[in-house]
Amino acid sequence: KKRALFGVYDNVGILGGFQIHPKNLIMGPTWLRGWRGNELQRCIRKKQMVGDRMFAEDYHKLNKRIRYLYKRFNRTGKHR
Repeated sequence: KKRALFGVYDNVGILGGFQIHPKNLIMGPTWLRGWRGNELQRCIRKKQMVGDRMFAEDYHKLNKRIRYLYKRFNRTGKHR
């Protein structure tokens, strides 16, 4: 693993003057930054934030996943 990533971020140091650490450049999706929650809450948050910009098929799959998780969370577990 160490050898596989050897030299990957050299360009950051050279171009950035070695001022920034590569971990500060790696960012996740906007709907997940600094937020915690279960899968249903995550899907609902994604739908609210980027749903209008999603492809039709992906949006449909997301809605199906939300419907399934909503049923599951309401039927089982300590969430009732």
